[in-house]
Amino acid sequence: MPLSRGLSLITSATLVLSLGLGARSGRFEVAAPPAPSMALQFSTYLGGSDLDLGSAIALDADGAVYVAGQTFSSDFPTRNAAMGYQGGPIAGADGFVVKYSPGGDRLVYATYLGGSLGAEVITAMAVDGQGRVYVAGTTTAPDFPARNPIHTYRGGGQLLSDAFVARLSADGTEVEFATFLGGTGDETATALALGDDGSVYLTGTTTSGDFPTTAGVVQPEPARGDERARTDAFIVKLIPDGVAFSLGYATYLGGTWDEVPHALAVDAGGHAWVAGMTNSDDFPLQAPLQNTFGGPLREFEGDGFVTRLTPDGTALGFSTYLGGTQDDQATGLALGDDGGVYLTGSTMSNTLPTTPGAYQTERRGLRERFAARLMPEGAGWRIDYATRLGAAGTTLGRAGLAADRAGRVWIAGATSAEQFPTAGAEQAAYGGGETDAFVARLDASGTALGAATLLGGSAGEAVTALALGPDRVCVTGGTGSGDFPTRGARQAVFDGPAAVGLRLTSAFVACFATVNEAPVLTRIAVRPDSVGLIAREEAVFTAEGLDQFGQPAFALAPVWTATGGAIDSAGRYTAGDAAGVFAVTATDTASGLSASAVVNLFSGVPTEDPAGLPTAFALYGNYPNPFNPQTTIRFDVKEPARVVLTVYDVLGRRRATLLAKDHAPGRYAVRFDARGWPSGLYLYVIEMGSFRAAQRMLLVR
Repeated sequence: MPLSRGLSLITSATLVLSLGLGARSGRFEVAAPPAPSMALQFSTYLGGSDLDLGSAIALDADGAVYVAGQTFSSDFPTRNAAMGYQGGPIAGADGFVVKYSPGGDRLVYATYLGGSLGAEVITAMAVDGQGRVYVAGTTTAPDFPARNPIHTYRGGGQLLSDAFVARLSADGTEVEFATFLGGTGDETATALALGDDGSVYLTGTTTSGDFPTTAGVVQPEPARGDERARTDAFIVKLIPDGVAFSLGYATYLGGTWDEVPHALAVDAGGHAWVAGMTNSDDFPLQAPLQNTFGGPLREFEGDGFVTRLTPDGTALGFSTYLGGTQDDQATGLALGDDGGVYLTGSTMSNTLPTTPGAYQTERRGLRERFAARLMPEGAGWRIDYATRLGAAGTTLGRAGLAADRAGRVWIAGATSAEQFPTAGAEQAAYGGGETDAFVARLDASGTALGAATLLGGSAGEAVTALALGPDRVCVTGGTGSGDFPTRGARQAVFDGPAAVGLRLTSAFVACFATVNEAPVLTRIAVRPDSVGLIAREEAVFTAEGLDQFGQPAFALAPVWTATGGAIDSAGRYTAGDAAGVFAVTATDTASGLSASAVVNLFSGVPTEDPAGLPTAFALYGNYPNPFNPQTTIRFDVKEPARVVLTVYDVLGRRRATLLAKDHAPGRYAVRFDARGWPSGLYLYVIEMGSFRAAQRMLLVR
């Protein structure tokens, strides 16, 4: 792949999507809440007088913010730099690496990184425990500053590129290690991760038939379909070796068509996880969740894929397609403290699989984001949840992803959807232009949008990367807006020049306050929280532990107690004979926390009137009404149906479920006892198949 194709993954998308193309008219306006739960800590432009784009971001333990990307600016702001501007003769682009103080108000260091005979783009970054920065990217410069290299430059002619990986000293003033990686074809690096043992993992794309693989790996040779140069993924592990690194393993990964890996993570066992896009119908699989390729047009559409390698790179531990019948790509991957594998990406498929109860199960836009969590199950994996995230419009570009310690997933990207869903937003209204950036958080169950905000001015924005720390979530990308929302900015003014009426992009950095805590048991809940029973009827209760975010996160073995009946150690309750309002209580012995459910025992039983069957469903007014404390509710069942009879208070809160069972045709009466309830107006609602009706009743003490 020529460098122009490789760079198009980053820069051309930004030029199309993030240049100032003018504010849209008629945009959807929503007033921001007075106290957003996603509040900006700081937000700033970053760049010189030419094109700049942030494409990677990281945080260290002290809260410092690191940003890397690509710049065409010879006046990019530098400080304590390892290198000055190199600016190749053709593309004129260098990589850059910047470290901000935790408050974002000071540049600790800022440096170029590149050679003078070509161009560079940095696409991935990680920071180790000593504050040293590792970056990966793509270069066409044979004089890129190699230090203790494993390979020399092999990119060849026609602007073919090599991947590279480099490490900077903790103060940013020295390139401690840097090496080329590639064959005589074209390579691009797309993602980087650090192992617990200090190993460096890298993935990207290659068209080389001679990419330097190691012996015994899962795929030592590329897969080739036809005469055209196909793109395979590669995965490389580098092992620390004094001041340098040695090659642990290097392998291809792919089928006979094209693969693009977008994301990489390494678990505690040293397994490399890779996610991306494939349009190969023979992509290598292992214990897959989806074993067939879904995209119909391989030249233009693909499926997402997720693959795990064994620690030595010699075999696949797990590998699956993930997609529907149109274009799908997995662009983000994160490993959670809960053992889950979190994924995000883009989809154009109506048939992308989602799970029941997920936040968004139906398609709303042309291209949407998706989020999913895989959990281990036996020797394999299962989809714990899968949801869409979008609105009318498209979501575009690369997307950041992180999972916090409570299992909540953070997603960032770009959207043209003016009604993109927001919650607790710093910016609830669409800013304008072709796209706005967005940052969103799904709750741990994948069923609710806990927080979401737009971020953008009147031109256009795109987010390319996200990083999560203990008290903040940070994003970077590109903006063409002169009115991009800044706060506490070190660089508050847009510095890109206007060209032919279009505004070139500046990089930006923005951090939002958040809480990234491990789940803590804060309360327990009993399910169901209320029931209505007749004498000797049974109900089964369960108890679950909820964390500080209101998410079910703890399995309990509670001690059960009850009034008005008997309950066993498994939570099975048997109603007694006396009518009244009673309680079932669960107590967690470890924490001492307890919770109760309401049990309404009503006298009498539903009885069928033998004087003829009804010809219609009906609900009648209760008698007496007003009442104290007992009344009778009558209803007719026309044909076999499940009958649900529920009592609500005037605020619409459910107070009791009197019936929830199948009934044969007949005329029925239920004796309801409201002993212990406060005086007031109540509503009782009946559902029988498609029939629904409600009546009011007044309890007077």
